Amino acid sequence: MKEENDSSSIYRMASFASPVYGVAEKLREAGYEVAGRLGVKQKQLDPNMISVLKDREPVQRSFFGFKVPFWYRKQRALHLGKVWFNDTDRNAAEDENWVFEAHGEKEMKNITSLLEEIKPYHVRVQATLEHNVPKRETYLHELC
Repeated sequence: MKEENDSSSIYRMASFASPVYGVAEKLREAGYEVAGRLGVKQKQLDPNMISVLKDREPVQRSFFGFKVPFWYRKQRALHLGKVWFNDTDRNAAEDENWVFEAHGEKEMKNITSLLEEIKPYHVRVQATLEHNVPKRETYLHELC
């Protein structure tokens, strides 16, 4: 068997030691989605932080004022905030203090339930309100 020693496999192995994957799994079980730093859904997670998204119901479209029962438009998910696990500027350390930067004052129920999902890890969680209104999910083509 051939062993892989490239930097991407080392990055993947190091990131499994981070609590990000356990928290991401619990968030998905609770109905949330996880994303990268900019709010773009991605499979490979950053070991230092995750963004939290909440999907919204699709909107029914109409044709000349008549609602068509099978024609729906997908809405972008709400970007509820970021959970930082390792960041010196935010005073976050994965085994002591996690920092949750919340987006949206109206989404306090979602944010408090999110904090309840994080609490079982016996780590102090600092929550700060960064924006009064939740952001929207970012699509990858918008970044280009």
